[in-house]
Amino acid sequence: MRLIRPILSVLFLIGCASAIPAPERPTAPSPVSIPTLLAAPATYDGQHVLVHGQVGQVLRGRTLEGGRTVTIITLVGPDGQRIRAVTWGSRFLFEGTPVELHGIFRAEFRIDEREQQGIIEIREIRPLL
Repeated sequence: MRLIRPILSVLFLIGCASAIPAPERPTAPSPVSIPTLLAAPATYDGQHVLVHGQVGQVLRGRTLEGGRTVTIITLVGPDGQRIRAVTWGSRFLFEGTPVELHGIFRAEFRIDEREQQGIIEIREIRPLL
């Protein structure tokens, strides 16, 4: 009789846990080229994208509002076209490094009072060696 109550409690908890919806999985990024993004920014706005290129200029600084650290990189595609990517915090990237960048493309993005056009909000960046 003593074991029935704990067993029923465990079964109740298992039943409740199975009724909780699973968390949404992140959207798989779509491989896309820099020229394609730049040619149709509205089409890709808010989409997870996967872009390959080389790290160009790297700028680090702090925002005026809140003093958050931000890193902005220029990603250079194989054809020489460039797109900017931003991440919060400091990233140590070196110019010329080939990378695979996963992020959310934003047709418009605001940092402090500056509005940026066609920028990727970095989720993950991986050097390709």
